[in-house]
Amino acid sequence: MTRALWLALALLAGCAAQAPEGPVTNTGVIVGEPSAPRNRARIHTELATLYYANGSMSVALEELRIAVAADPTYATAHGIFGLVYMELRENDLARQNFQRALGYAPDDPDINHNYGWFLCQIGKEGEAGIALAGAAHRAPPWCARRGNVLRQPAAAPLSGVAGVPVAAARRL
Repeated sequence: MTRALWLALALLAGCAAQAPEGPVTNTGVIVGEPSAPRNRARIHTELATLYYANGSMSVALEELRIAVAADPTYATAHGIFGLVYMELRENDLARQNFQRALGYAPDDPDINHNYGWFLCQIGKEGEAGIALAGAAHRAPPWCARRGNVLRQPAAAPLSGVAGVPVAAARRL
């Protein structure tokens, strides 16, 4: 009986040693302090993306302004600014924001893809092919399976070859 009691106490002591400090709530991954500038920028950019998807462009712009105020170098915020301005047909502002985003993250495949898509929409197929090819070249291998970046580019119909960016179609 004494041996079983010691075994039970040892098990309880082991469980108590592994108990986390403070309350634990699994609400997603936050690295660093929630009030850190990059995290604030990321959170407001995610909100802006949701407003953009729902067609609330003015609210999306406000969230993006907050994001950029928190971290002016957060490339994703500038990239989403570009998408919102593209939707609003503010082409100069869209181009400026896409280029600013690429200045901070030149190898980001999502930003390259979205910039290429924008260029296709405004009739700059030559430039678009370069941006789209850069997006495909920079995309991690899992993107093709995930379908996030390597969807049929918007420039493909302009090239006359479905699924092939303009620059690649010119080499065919």
